[in-house]
Amino acid sequence: LGALTPHLHNPVVVNSRTARNGGRPFVRDGALFRFAQNNAHRHYGHGLSLMQIERLTLSEYEEHLACTYPSNFTKGVSRIHHADVTGQAFVCDGFRAIG
Repeated sequence: LGALTPHLHNPVVVNSRTARNGGRPFVRDGALFRFAQNNAHRHYGHGLSLMQIERLTLSEYEEHLACTYPSNFTKGVSRIHHADVTGQAFVCDGFRAIG
């Protein structure tokens, strides 16, 4: 990895809702996606955003919000910050208070 070159406009995303990656980029039906952590509202793991990358070149980067996964996406979970997609499986972490 010694030959990595930063993107011309690095960082290409600067905000608390979508700047930090929340999993590996993946291709689905020919489109490139990445999960982004939503760290707004003053707490880590507020949710995930699924960003569709429209343009990625050495000098350009463009993406748009495809959908969101709120931190309370399932019963008992209050935070989420990482996900992965492989084949037909969707895997994510979550925080649930016990006790």
